[in-house]
Amino acid sequence: MRPASPPPVLLPTAALPPVVRLSLASQPALRRLALVAALPLPTLTPTPKRAAPGYLAGFDNLRALAALLVCFRHFSSLLPERERVDALREIANLGPTGVYLFFVVSGYLVPYSLLRQGYRLPDFGAYLKRRFVRIGPAFYVATLLTLFQWAIIDRFVHEGPAYSREMSLARLAHNFLFTIPFTHYDWIVGTTWTLGIEWQFYLVLGLLFPLLFGGAQASWQFLAVYVLLAALGLGLHPGLTFLAFSSLFALGGVTLLWQRGQLPLPGYLVSLLLFTGLTTYQVSPWAAGVGLLTVPAMLFVTRPIWGLSAIGRIAYSFALTHMLVGRTAEFVLYRLLQPTSDAGRLLVLGLCLAAALGVAAVFYRWVERPFMQLSKQMR
Repeated sequence: MRPASPPPVLLPTAALPPVVRLSLASQPALRRLALVAALPLPTLTPTPKRAAPGYLAGFDNLRALAALLVCFRHFSSLLPERERVDALREIANLGPTGVYLFFVVSGYLVPYSLLRQGYRLPDFGAYLKRRFVRIGPAFYVATLLTLFQWAIIDRFVHEGPAYSREMSLARLAHNFLFTIPFTHYDWIVGTTWTLGIEWQFYLVLGLLFPLLFGGAQASWQFLAVYVLLAALGLGLHPGLTFLAFSSLFALGGVTLLWQRGQLPLPGYLVSLLLFTGLTTYQVSPWAAGVGLLTVPAMLFVTRPIWGLSAIGRIAYSFALTHMLVGRTAEFVLYRLLQPTSDAGRLLVLGLCLAAALGVAAVFYRWVERPFMQLSKQMR
């Protein structure tokens, strides 16, 4: 006895293309049934206009450039005036450029990541938890290492509480809570003031994300919200809050809107000019120029560049530890080598940079990376 055949899959012929319907009409009934059964079910999921890749390798180059510019600035400022290399003064003065570049990149990458995850407002708590696990523990370890360094310096170099005198539990707590911008305290790891700005950006983006990037009216809502944020930031000290730098982040976000097809090209170009002008007023003309030049770099530098790409992957660890390592290496090397020429000073600078990159790679492997992987596993 033959097993019963499974029932044929029937689709409403109205859902089929006209050419297929015409072909089926000319066939016998059984053949029509077979043809219909063989057709794939129509998909109801629209294909995005521009399919974005998962990992944007080109952005590692920009992160590396930003980190190196900041590093040269800080290493130069460590040296006494008589020991600085005149040829590097102009490069050292470009340190803030790295900060402006990084803010534009964050304005693109963080919402890009949320779009890939299908973020919705009910996910706000989980989103903040993941961001905290990603950046918090590494920041805490770097802060504790800096405190340890201060104790060593006070004990063996200053022979007094030069650093520890300024410490208190309140200062430590505000550092750990990223609330230093709203207090009179200073950051313990001085280079992490940008982390306070970034954390404020995470909060604003998580709360307003559906308004900024969801729906057909997202582009106009984005423009209105960021113009309002810029207006609220007028008159604030540039180092105080995210509001004072919001237009730099907006340059990255509006580029993402355009790439997703949510903003036409004329509107995108006008938006770039708008936020460049606001950055000029909020921060400086130089910051505005850096922000505007970062946009084509994000769009067209899409392949990893040897060396820069590797530094870009450890850029966060490098930002957290380079001052700690650079200050120690400079102190030791100047006493060992006692350079008297620019060539000798450049050698010391190169050795400090190599030491900072080496420690950052170790810090990334054993501190940052485990928590980065943990944050990816969280839902």
